[in-house]
Amino acid sequence: MEGHFTSIGLRSSIKGYTFGQDKVVPPEKTISNATLRLNEIEMPVVEKVFRIDNLDRIGIPAFTCQINQDLKQKLGLTDSFGKGVTAEQAQASALMEAIERLSCMSFLREESNFKIAPYSQFQGKTCSLTDLLLPFDKDYKDNQAIIGDLIQTPLCWTKSFSLTKNKEILYPIRWFTYIYGTTGFAAGNSLEEAILQGICEVLERHSISSVVKEKITTPSIEVNSIQNPIAKELISKFYSAGIELFINDFSLGLGVPTVGILAHDTHSPLKTIRIYNAAGTHLNRDNALIRALIEVAQHRSQVLFREGIQKKEGGPTYCFPRFKSLDEAKYLTNKNIKVKFNKLPSYSHKDFKKEIERTVQVLSDSHFEVVVTDVTHPSLKVPAVMVTISKSRLNRPTTKMNPYFIMARSYIGIGRYHEAIECFEKAFELDPLERENPRMLCRLGLCHKRIKNYHMAAQLFERAFELNPKLLLSKKLVQEFAAIVRQL
Repeated sequence: MEGHFTSIGLRSSIKGYTFGQDKVVPPEKTISNATLRLNEIEMPVVEKVFRIDNLDRIGIPAFTCQINQDLKQKLGLTDSFGKGVTAEQAQASALMEAIERLSCMSFLREESNFKIAPYSQFQGKTCSLTDLLLPFDKDYKDNQAIIGDLIQTPLCWTKSFSLTKNKEILYPIRWFTYIYGTTGFAAGNSLEEAILQGICEVLERHSISSVVKEKITTPSIEVNSIQNPIAKELISKFYSAGIELFINDFSLGLGVPTVGILAHDTHSPLKTIRIYNAAGTHLNRDNALIRALIEVAQHRSQVLFREGIQKKEGGPTYCFPRFKSLDEAKYLTNKNIKVKFNKLPSYSHKDFKKEIERTVQVLSDSHFEVVVTDVTHPSLKVPAVMVTISKSRLNRPTTKMNPYFIMARSYIGIGRYHEAIECFEKAFELDPLERENPRMLCRLGLCHKRIKNYHMAAQLFERAFELNPKLLLSKKLVQEFAAIVRQL
């Protein structure tokens, strides 16, 4: 079990580029370094890098990196996307997202990074057991059956660092990635740059999820109070394209600015992006707004690329629902409460270390603990991290499930399929409607396949395909089903 992050903690990391975003070096240098590192490793990672914003009419740069097909199958990677005020920023963003995903997924798949043991073995040396239950929508901390089973479930532990407590801890990082997915994954030109980016992404999705789940009417930002010239130019690009913007303060009193945006496009060629949302979080409110604006633009281009070029289904931005009408989104378009942009909190320092310390302190006031796992790829040597804040909310299917489903995933991850099946059955007892969840049926079916119970595996797959025929488009699932049928 190797840990890259030591008790030394954070180091000074001075910004060298601040045009609409804060980086250690200019994007041109990031592109050069990232391309060099990606080309140096044994297996090719990126097959092609190209712009996709030409598919839209806004004129805000967006790029994609097409990832090697073998790596996609081996590590579950997807093509990466990038955004920016300039083309260079967007290209650098796409390349760094490719590095981020490769680094994080490689770390999670490498067994030597982990020690497998139940929580009871490390009690007192890690987070509280309650922290493992905080990501779920429902409160399970008083459910003694779940607590009893969870404390005995073998988890994958690695060395991580609590920035809040300023100490190294053992952390069950896979448990949290089963719930939060890629939220908090980040790569940077320095470890500190990556950490701050990861923290901001977690907070961004926490804020979106809180607003969406509770349908919170947040303050509408007065557009004429925005003074930053970069942000004003980006807004004018939307207006020139005939797109209406609703810009809101999603900060929710956390002390770190988050800006939410709804873009209403009555002339959109696709229903998918007629009403589209995004948000941006950054200590500097100008950068938070800029990030939100370029995020909307990137995801519009991304959907146009997926649906128009790849002939795949496009979807809403992470954590946002797909709104069919403005009426459905009226809590985001309501302008009864207005706020001037300079009233949002804001902080800026030339050193990333100082900004991280400020963020961690502000979050600790709201009882959020920030944990960082250094996942820098040994061959790439580009700083990469996974940031976890267990109290953060996430509007994702996994947070709506009960903990037995994640216990089942944990057992699957270490090849103990009989115990995984038992956890699935306990999960279904708690939430009977999940028996009709196609993806859960496929996972359960795969467990039965692994223990050579082929008839049950086939029944589960057949029911899953019946409930959701779109699963038949998954090459991997179809191959698994075919392998099961051959054994009957």
